[in-house]
Amino acid sequence: MTNTKLALALLAALAVSPVEMAEKTGFYVGADLGSTSVDINKSDLDSLFFIFCDNYLEDFSSSLDDSDTSWDVVVGYRFMPYLAAEVAYVDLGGAEYKATSIYDESADISTDSSGFAASLMGILPFADNFEVFARLGLYFGDTEAGGSFTDYYGDTYTGDDSESEQEMLWGVGAGYNFGESWAVRAE
Repeated sequence: MTNTKLALALLAALAVSPVEMAEKTGFYVGADLGSTSVDINKSDLDSLFFIFCDNYLEDFSSSLDDSDTSWDVVVGYRFMPYLAAEVAYVDLGGAEYKATSIYDESADISTDSSGFAASLMGILPFADNFEVFARLGLYFGDTEAGGSFTDYYGDTYTGDDSESEQEMLWGVGAGYNFGESWAVRAE
């Protein structure tokens, strides 16, 4: 399995609160948009492809797309102006490796990760509409990997695997409140 570098929320947008922002307490919902990068080495995958091809290939092409767009949907509760808790469904996207030889041998490997996150946020409001925050929590993710390999004779072999794990998450950011019901955060 590959290790996933989490950039859980680069931009958090549209945090809506049913309680007036002046009170800075209550439930809110939101959506996050970000970027994910998978920690995988293309030359390691090229070496595996070389082995699958019985070590005789010298001429093949390969590509690795190791970054993707991540997104999540958030539900939070702000206990006071300085403390909030959030839970989120998170889709971290995935990565894809493709290789093709001059003999029509090919490999196609992909990964995808998603799950739930829970975190506590310490918030420091300043001015009327600005605030900075820090978060600490856990990500409960499921990562799936699958692939196929077609050999010189046209036979195709497929396989897949999945793994569930928990990882610590943390972040720092700033937010701007647009009136009573809207906010934008960068984290």
